[in-house]
Amino acid sequence: FCFPMDHKFKLLFIFLLIIFLFLMTIIYLTKKQTVTVWMFSKPYLRVFFPKDLTDQDKQFDVFISYSQEDSQFVETVLYPGLVSPQSVSDPRYEVCLPATDWQPGGLMVDQMVSSVASSRRTIIVLSRGFVQDKWTDLQFRAALAQSLQDKTQ
Repeated sequence: FCFPMDHKFKLLFIFLLIIFLFLMTIIYLTKKQTVTVWMFSKPYLRVFFPKDLTDQDKQFDVFISYSQEDSQFVETVLYPGLVSPQSVSDPRYEVCLPATDWQPGGLMVDQMVSSVASSRRTIIVLSRGFVQDKWTDLQFRAALAQSLQDKTQ
């Protein structure tokens, strides 16, 4: 049986496409972690990654831990940059900030532990003031314990 020339090109294209997909599947299966990291590094490919199952129930994307000395920087630069970035292509984050999300007069330790537990990640603004503050030491320890419990980095 003989195919016209036009059909032979179609069959060749389909055959090459099948081989290409087969090779890509083999590469993905053998180098899954490398391919996943590469894909995640591309903003336009991140839509293929659902939020981590351990993070789905978290209210905030990030909790910011900082000392009182760093409050001006955090509240005027870092927080606004995360909540409403200047570039449209940058993602917006739900941020837990002690200055805006903690109840005045509430137990600080309880609010600290709750903030860390209800956030996917913790940003620590590391400064001399942070290192010397006993409350930020507790925040750091709570964040570390939560990250070990959630098995995140």
